[in-house]
Amino acid sequence: MRVALALYECLVGAALLFLPWSRLWQANWFFWRSGGLQGWILSGEVRGAVSGIGAALLISALMTLAEKGLRDGGVTGGGSGPGVVRGPVAGAGGS
Repeated sequence: MRVALALYECLVGAALLFLPWSRLWQANWFFWRSGGLQGWILSGEVRGAVSGIGAALLISALMTLAEKGLRDGGVTGGGSGPGVVRGPVAGAGGS
């Protein structure tokens, strides 16, 4: 469930990061019908704030996925496979 939420955060974060700077943001019908809010919504400050929220979501999602991978032995090789050595290592003797 946590991974699904992190992937959702990743998707929303990427959309919020790039959407304010796309043509879709400027050509949005809802913004044109908003009257006095149109200038505020199209300002660089609002676009930057929305992109900042997207970046924060992306960082949060990536940290969650990295934490999940480290805890489950994902990339670090904590599982069992042909390259995993169990038991004492030859040549590391204690005598």
